[in-house]
Amino acid sequence: MSRSRQKSLTPRQQVVLAIFRQSSIPLTPQEAWEAAIRDSPGIGLATVYRAVRILTEAGELRPVEIADEIPRYEMASGPHHHHFYCRKCTRIYEVHKCPPRLDDLVPQGFKMDDHSIVLYGTCRSCLGDRATTD
Repeated sequence: MSRSRQKSLTPRQQVVLAIFRQSSIPLTPQEAWEAAIRDSPGIGLATVYRAVRILTEAGELRPVEIADEIPRYEMASGPHHHHFYCRKCTRIYEVHKCPPRLDDLVPQGFKMDDHSIVLYGTCRSCLGDRATTD
């Protein structure tokens, strides 16, 4: 976001943007609000939802959509990556590997211009001691 565009954000929208910049995982608006009220007491959930919409429309945030889950958002400026969804705790983790030869999956005569992959399972924290014995 250009400095002039960022200056046009309200102080509370700037707080919301800072929350997403500091987060290492995609956040729901509710999670962003819970973090924002620590820095900006009195900020409303509706304000956070509005800020997320404005920041998404401005290209600052992008949605991370998981089937049957509330959309989460992350900074759009980050490097290409995929996601791992823990079915137990419902957290989403970034995966910075991309499978090779995805073009082989594209039907003949089609042209792929983007892709998104979500892996599903159980995260290390939820596995507990089993993670070191499997």
